[in-house]
Amino acid sequence: MINLREVILMHRVRYSDSGDMSSLEKALGCLERYFFLCAFCSYVSENTRSHFRVSFSEWLKGRPGEYSYE
Repeated sequence: MINLREVILMHRVRYSDSGDMSSLEKALGCLERYFFLCAFCSYVSENTRSHFRVSFSEWLKGRPGEYSYE
C-alpha cells in the first residue's frame, strides 16, 4: 500500500529537479489512479440506495468534464 499523494509529490519534485520525463509519467499515472479512487468513492456514495443500477463507467461518462475516455 502506498500514499498516492506523497508519491505524486515525490515524482513531481524529481521531475522539477532533473527534468526526467519518466518521473513526470509516473506522477501522472499515480494522479490518474488517485482521481479514479476519488471518483469511485463518489460513485459508491451516490449509488448505494439505487443498488448500483448504473455501472461505474456509465456513471463516469455521464459526468461531463470529469474524465474523457477518448
